[in-house]
Amino acid sequence: MGKNAKYKKIKKLASKLPVIGVKTVRGEIVEGSTLIEKDIKEVEGKPVSVLAKYRSKTIVPQPLNHERRIKKAYNELGGKGVAMYTQSVKNYVRAKSVNAV
Repeated sequence: MGKNAKYKKIKKLASKLPVIGVKTVRGEIVEGSTLIEKDIKEVEGKPVSVLAKYRSKTIVPQPLNHERRIKKAYNELGGKGVAMYTQSVKNYVRAKSVNAV
């Protein structure tokens, strides 16, 4: 089986797995005027300036990239790695559903 055929199978398998959201940190630039509108008066102990720009970090959900992780597992351990990854996803989903109830 050629390399492209393997990666097509990986892509197809990844699309069948459930969406799992992970929390990631996203940074963005926020203007001082926006902070003042939100009643934030100080940043790191200094008063907020209307014209200044500040860094803001927020935690956002992002779906797990199964395709990339399956490729990595395949390249490291071959078919056994893919089987281990899919099993770990199934175990994670099962554990989450038990804890949710």
